Amino acid sequence: MVKKRSNRSKKTSKRTEVSFEELGYSSESLKMLESVEGQLNAVFACYGSAAQHGQLMENALAKLVTKLKRMTISEALPRDIDKKTTGQLLNLFRTKFVEEIDEWVPDFLDSARKKRNFLVHEYFLKRNDSMGVEAGRIAMLRELLDIESDLLKAAGLVNGLSVAIEETIQGKRDERGHGETVFSVKLKIDGCEQRN
Repeated sequence: MVKKRSNRSKKTSKRTEVSFEELGYSSESLKMLESVEGQLNAVFACYGSAAQHGQLMENALAKLVTKLKRMTISEALPRDIDKKTTGQLLNLFRTKFVEEIDEWVPDFLDSARKKRNFLVHEYFLKRNDSMGVEAGRIAMLRELLDIESDLLKAAGLVNGLSVAIEETIQGKRDERGHGETVFSVKLKIDGCEQRN
């Protein structure tokens, strides 16, 4: 989507024209990508947005594990769920509450966790050289948009599962469900099996 074109002026060798209109970017937003300062600002803004979605995914996972914990009487579960890392929360979910789940779901959530951790702990350290060149900054923007998209989807999956569990508890949902099935999961709660 990034197209380089020669500038008619001989003072500068190249300009970048990005066609992200289909993503909802205005021509004013795209114009800022023509300068180094604008590109850097866009990288930092996209980083912030991706980091926000990483936090929302982690928060959704903590709420889901807390909800499932309330439904069980097991003393083996930790009390300090809000202090658990994303990896620890995913492990608790898989090992303590899931009997069966479509294989792609834990794989996708684990991939999102790795992207979130990379973003928070390593991103600018690993991309430091990319910050100094236009092609690197544009590549970073694409990468950050991809990471943000995956984190948004992961949070949506976790929030959807949480809603499905709540609806099942309230008797508003059964195995047949209504609408499109995204994935299925069989939970183990207090020795009772619940399918969502």
